[in-house]
Amino acid sequence: MRNSVLALATVVALAAAGATSAAEAGGDAAAGRVIAARYCAACHEIPGLDGRAAPAPLTPPAFAAIAAHPETYTRARLERFLRAPHFPMKTLVLSRHDIANLIAFIESLRAP
Repeated sequence: MRNSVLALATVVALAAAGATSAAEAGGDAAAGRVIAARYCAACHEIPGLDGRAAPAPLTPPAFAAIAAHPETYTRARLERFLRAPHFPMKTLVLSRHDIANLIAFIESLRAP
């Protein structure tokens, strides 16, 4: 919880300082981690966060699994997926800025 608060404070400070927009910079992985913790961790398994994966048959892919397959989960495909409401996340609406940050976080999980 403390790490989430610190990460959120960092994001707010950067925005207030006039940092480059996430869309121009390709996203901010630290800000994306905060978004993942807030909106995604209840169902998706996310490295470094308490595992609370949804029960079968709704078991969504772990973020590490998404990151491990960049040929399948391209930036463009992730953007399209996150922009469109879909089951069971049909009430989740993210800004383009949040989407860029979330994708940057996923990409940060990829092996070098």
